[in-house]
Amino acid sequence: MKILLTCFQYVKVVNFITARPLNHRLFANLCSEMGAEQKHLLLCTEVRWLSRGRVVPRVFELRDELLLFLNEHNRMLAQFLTDEMYVARLAYLADIFSILNSLNLSLQGPDTNVLKTHDKVDAFRKKLRIWKGRCEEGTYDMFPLLADFLTVNNISMGVIASTVLNH
Repeated sequence: MKILLTCFQYVKVVNFITARPLNHRLFANLCSEMGAEQKHLLLCTEVRWLSRGRVVPRVFELRDELLLFLNEHNRMLAQFLTDEMYVARLAYLADIFSILNSLNLSLQGPDTNVLKTHDKVDAFRKKLRIWKGRCEEGTYDMFPLLADFLTVNNISMGVIASTVLNH
């Protein structure tokens, strides 16, 4: 349930900025001034759920710029980016959607057939079982954004363990 709330909130943040041209321009200017590598958020659409594989990592990458922008323009949305648990869940989602996007891309192409696709999906399922076991042991290095965020902010891995395991 916490993961769904995190998804809902980041979609609200992205839509608040990208759906309004003035906000979009102001945010791009702020990113330029702060020297951010990326200057724009990607629009998240409900029709193409795999677009989140690119949107969530971008939101996570620009979270400092988003926090500054939202503190000035929408304090209700800014509160989510100050909550360390929310940002940790966002980091986890960024990792998961990136992994799913990679899997999706590997299932496409001219040399793809049913047998190769089945093997890749089966291997991914096995990998998920291994990851679950590693999470139960307290190892999260398979989720690099989450692991880095927790390390940099000196947050215990146990704080998000139940969320990751339940998901």
